[in-house]
Amino acid sequence: MVFTLTWANSATHGQSASARAAYDLMTHFAQVFPIVPAPTVYLALAAVLATGRAVLPAIFTRLAAVIGIGFLLVGLVAVITPDATAAAGSLAALQAVWILAAGISALRRRNPTESFDRQRPLSGTSCTSIAATPPSRSSR
Repeated sequence: MVFTLTWANSATHGQSASARAAYDLMTHFAQVFPIVPAPTVYLALAAVLATGRAVLPAIFTRLAAVIGIGFLLVGLVAVITPDATAAAGSLAALQAVWILAAGISALRRRNPTESFDRQRPLSGTSCTSIAATPPSRSSR
């Protein structure tokens, strides 16, 4: 978005070199995003959702992994075939739907301390209670 706005603003003000640089950065970011940043974020998110406390239903963990793997595969195919960039756009739309659905799911929980269908309940232990607990003698 920043590159698009910079490109348009530079072109409007007659700065052709800046407009060209912003356009080049924008197009190369669109090529790199599906290969590195998107898979890294979504695969890490899937790992955290799978191993952390159950703050979202389990389907979101699987969908995050699918989106991350999908971005990686589409990004690698786009290196060979530039037409695959459209598939990356479709995954970006799916990414937006995932974020919206996760937000709605998190807001719809009746009790913020209730856990979803996994064994790790959210209530009972908090960061402050862990920090306030003195270490035991055996751990020194």
